[in-house]
Amino acid sequence: MAVKATKGTCIECDAQITVRTAKKHLLACMKKCEAAEQLSRLFLLKVDGYGYGNYHYWMYLLMPEEAKLRNLDKYLKKAWLECCGHLSQFRIGRGITVAMGKELGDVLQPALEFLYDYDFGSTTTLKISVAGIGSGIVKKGKVELLARNDAPQPKCEQCGEAATLICPQCVTGGSGWFCEPCGEKHDCGLGTFLPAVNSPRAGVCGYVG
Repeated sequence: MAVKATKGTCIECDAQITVRTAKKHLLACMKKCEAAEQLSRLFLLKVDGYGYGNYHYWMYLLMPEEAKLRNLDKYLKKAWLECCGHLSQFRIGRGITVAMGKELGDVLQPALEFLYDYDFGSTTTLKISVAGIGSGIVKKGKVELLARNDAPQPKCEQCGEAATLICPQCVTGGSGWFCEPCGEKHDCGLGTFLPAVNSPRAGVCGYVG
């Protein structure tokens, strides 16, 4: 099944971007900040995830080199993943697990790609890549969101209207997207549904956004 592309928005300037144009656009936005004082070395990170319906979810994050992997772990859980307090890990190189206390500057390098796993049962795996390195200031905390995909627009498999619900029992077979009126008539029962949210974990475990 072909991947379903999603567009996005630059948080900095509200420009409409695609996953193909995002890297070039965001690197240009970063350069605008290089004249500021007290600059830090910054990593531009691209995060990719794929969910039910083969939708492509993505975001670009900016982090200073002194930030730790646990800062990225906490952000990813809050933005996309956290549902039941599951464990998580980063894997760099040949599947080597890296300690959460490591600083980004000690483990990342240009063009590096690595993996992040959340939940070792119903696992959601994200690919993270170093899209660029620059200098500037992260406006708040240790992680700044620069851009992310707009929410996918799945259709109800019964009536063709916008789907707002996912049946976790049916979606693994390629179906299971419903609007609320059609969901009420679904054999699995409305109580089994999860919301169709903008996350690669939509429809998995108990994730509700």
